[in-house]
Amino acid sequence: MEQLSDVERAERLGALQALIELMRPSVQADGGDLVLIGADVETGVVEVQLQGSCSSCAVSSSTLQGGVERILMDRLSW
Repeated sequence: MEQLSDVERAERLGALQALIELMRPSVQADGGDLVLIGADVETGVVEVQLQGSCSSCAVSSSTLQGGVERILMDRLSW
């Protein structure tokens, strides 16, 4: 695996944070929130958490996989 420069890591993290901020209003409209817990921008492993009413919602795993995960994978090449 190729090592990323500090600039490349910062660019990837910035793009990830911007996407999370783009998605948050939709989740907040349902009484919840979406929080970035951690990210390894070199391997592409991202950890997010649904909070508020979304944390106990029956379809929260569908929201994460069908919405959040799909958007991140579609819009971030890494």
